[in-house]
Amino acid sequence: MKNKKGTSRGRNARLDTTPRLVWYNNAVAGVTENVLSARNVEIPIRELWVKFFLRRDEFLSISKAVARAMATQKVDDAEFVLLTETACLNCTHADLLCHAKKFNSWFGDCAAAFAGLTHLWLRNMRFGELDIPNILSTCKRLESLRLSYCDAGVCSVLQLEHAQLVELHIDLGKFEAVQLNCLPKLQRVNYTCWTYQDPLTFGSVPQLSKLSLVNIGISSTKNLQLSELLAEVPWIKDLRLDFKSEKIWVLPECPKLLAPVHGELQIVNLDNLPEGCDIAWTMFILEAAPSLKELCISVWDDLCKMVTNRDLRITNGYCEKANME
Repeated sequence: MKNKKGTSRGRNARLDTTPRLVWYNNAVAGVTENVLSARNVEIPIRELWVKFFLRRDEFLSISKAVARAMATQKVDDAEFVLLTETACLNCTHADLLCHAKKFNSWFGDCAAAFAGLTHLWLRNMRFGELDIPNILSTCKRLESLRLSYCDAGVCSVLQLEHAQLVELHIDLGKFEAVQLNCLPKLQRVNYTCWTYQDPLTFGSVPQLSKLSLVNIGISSTKNLQLSELLAEVPWIKDLRLDFKSEKIWVLPECPKLLAPVHGELQIVNLDNLPEGCDIAWTMFILEAAPSLKELCISVWDDLCKMVTNRDLRITNGYCEKANME
């Protein structure tokens, strides 16, 4: 069930767009209710995909309609994509807390719907320490979780355990650490723009095969050593590193150190290396990965997305010459 509309374009536009958001949510709620109630319960639903704004009345209406459908017929895949009235770049600390408070207050009233979800995408929320583990414990069928600009507070630690989760996406947020403690079915992880130390620590993730790390490196960004980062997951087969045309945050290492963690590596993508970078440093990956089948390297400065103003670059800690240290 797909119905896509524009979102609010800023804090100042919020009041002006509220009627439109209410109309949008009411339309989604009405369609969801009508379609699900009219279906033959003997025909399974292969995919249910609902995208809506975080507003109480429509949230409850949509969730209850989905819960009724799950109780009366087979739903193979169900996904909620939750939007907030304030876009991520305009969210204050108070906005993030408010969004999470709203979500939590309604989450308990709609536990039946969330218990049947296989995919969940949350945005722009600052949870309490136990909120995300509570969400995961309720969403027992969950296979894919995406957290965009979500965290449990600045410098918080996210510890994840789930029996069914296959895919994890984390975009932005202020986690000090993300610990993948026990995720026996996890296969794919994508982490974009971490702030502190190493982006991930790996516990029991025996099926993890694909890892994507994307970050805009500045002068304070810690350089990663793949031999340490991947020490607990030497079975990674597909590795993607995206540098967003800025500082290279991976250190070249002796192939002998890397060989134990690259033994099963088959695909490597090194995306958006800064122009002027000597790509000879990438050869250490080739030498350490005997099973490598594909190495893709892109070098370019994306001026449409890069910060180009000299003063802003200095203020925000961007490197004068985006290259390896």
